[in-house]
Amino acid sequence: MADEIITSKEQWYDLAPYKQEIAKFVSGKKVDLSVTGEMDRTADALRRVVYSGSTEAIEQRYAHTKEMFKVYKAALIESNLQGYSALLEATGDDAYSTLKAPELKKVMTKQFQSINLLERLTNEALDDWMIKGETCAIWKLKEDKEEYRYKEELIDLTTGEKVGTFKIKQISNSSNVDIELIDPLDVYIDAYDYAKDPRGCVKIIRTYISPKTLLSSDVYKNVPLEDKKTIIAKSKGKTGIFQWIPMDFNNYTPSEENNIEVLTFFGDYITNDCKILRNIKAVVLNGITVQLKYSDVNSCRFIYAAYAVDRVTHRGISPLAGTICVDKMANSATDLFLTNTDFINNPIALVPKGTFTRGQMQAARKDRWLEWNDIGQKPEFWSPQPINPQGLALVQSVIDQSKNVLGVNNYMAGDTSGAVRTARESSILTQKANARMRVETDVFSYKFMLPLFTSFYAINRELALLVGKPMADIYSDERLRITISTNASKADNEGELNRLMQMLDLPIAQMIFSNLQPAQVILAVRYLMSKAGLTDADNLLELVDSEGRPNNPPPQLPDDLGGNDNTDVQNNQ
Repeated sequence: MADEIITSKEQWYDLAPYKQEIAKFVSGKKVDLSVTGEMDRTADALRRVVYSGSTEAIEQRYAHTKEMFKVYKAALIESNLQGYSALLEATGDDAYSTLKAPELKKVMTKQFQSINLLERLTNEALDDWMIKGETCAIWKLKEDKEEYRYKEELIDLTTGEKVGTFKIKQISNSSNVDIELIDPLDVYIDAYDYAKDPRGCVKIIRTYISPKTLLSSDVYKNVPLEDKKTIIAKSKGKTGIFQWIPMDFNNYTPSEENNIEVLTFFGDYITNDCKILRNIKAVVLNGITVQLKYSDVNSCRFIYAAYAVDRVTHRGISPLAGTICVDKMANSATDLFLTNTDFINNPIALVPKGTFTRGQMQAARKDRWLEWNDIGQKPEFWSPQPINPQGLALVQSVIDQSKNVLGVNNYMAGDTSGAVRTARESSILTQKANARMRVETDVFSYKFMLPLFTSFYAINRELALLVGKPMADIYSDERLRITISTNASKADNEGELNRLMQMLDLPIAQMIFSNLQPAQVILAVRYLMSKAGLTDADNLLELVDSEGRPNNPPPQLPDDLGGNDNTDVQNNQ
């Protein structure tokens, strides 16, 4: 059966009649999607152990969870966030785009550096991923303006008097595609709906603003002044103290400067009269739609990723959630061992009632001797049996198995016992350890990093080709056909390189290379390096001709691949 062809069209309707309807929908949908209670409690328990200093941290003296957090975060940084030049790979889909791919990657890398993407992902995104099980971000266009106010004197034509006035002069204006990382607990979404339709599903973001912002921002200019006064009056009753609530880390009282809740809706909406409003943005404040418009960007600029989805709540599950019970067990077992050791070394004295006072008993424990009245009965001592050491071995076994759940501890180091390994054996161990670690680290790479980069590229293309405001000239090239991949794809390139190197060790490969001319050898080596994904071939291997001069001829493209523009291609290279 032939594949079904599905066509759809977008119709544009006037949004003004649906303001009240959408405000009611957003407020009700927030309540329906507010199922983050379990995720909140898990995140609170993890954070109190990972970051010492909270009120309950003293109960976790042997923090197995903290160790797993550090090791897992280091593995994620090593696999996904090694450096700006290693964040992504840009591959051309045709010959022309292949030549342009290095320039595009250079431009994107420069943009990422300007917004400190690497540092922000390391400090915020990874913590949310490990502690809360989700990471959320949104791309937005950020414009920086420098404005200066100067005083100018004008003459009133009617009276002839000098009148002072202020004027604003704009000195510079710069723009860039910036990223905003959002707390997953402030996002109301269904993970399954997002996986099916990232752009059209319901996405509600909760933020807080100050009364000054409510009164001065143009976003809220449609809110009546009386409603603004009512909202501000309600918010003044809240304190400005950050309050810690046990087992509910993020439900704190906002500060006085930011205590007015604002709901921002992204996605598609079906009206009561069965009209589809596609890709809209609605800002709802206190049950009032203060802004309603079609989204400026057609592509999905909201990026949401969950480590694993809970079938009950349809929200993310933390990869470290399983360490909470192990952490409690390790601390409880250790406390029992120490208590047992204390009882063995300091046995409980059983003496007749009234023989010893509490002070005398404390002195007896300190001085290691007892004194009692001669009433015909000597004091007795109760000493329990020592704990079997195999119990601690069992706890250690449980901890080791918990480490293997993520597979980033033992598998990274390999087995160091026995004789010295050969280079081939070490290579095999390293490959297996890398493959086992990728089971966990590639989840973040492909679920979050890949859509983050593809959305960033799509937004830049929209700004260049549709809006006419390119962040760089490379985005305005309509012939560009690029595929974006993440740093995790480098492991595939390394595997391809290892297979090619093993092929070169075969006698038939050596025979083929021995019969090639020098120019053919150069082409063969470049082909192999290209197959291995080594784009910086000239930096890794200096290829020279028979006279010792660098041999780097410009590629000649066939006519069907843009060969008519060889001059421009050579100049661009």
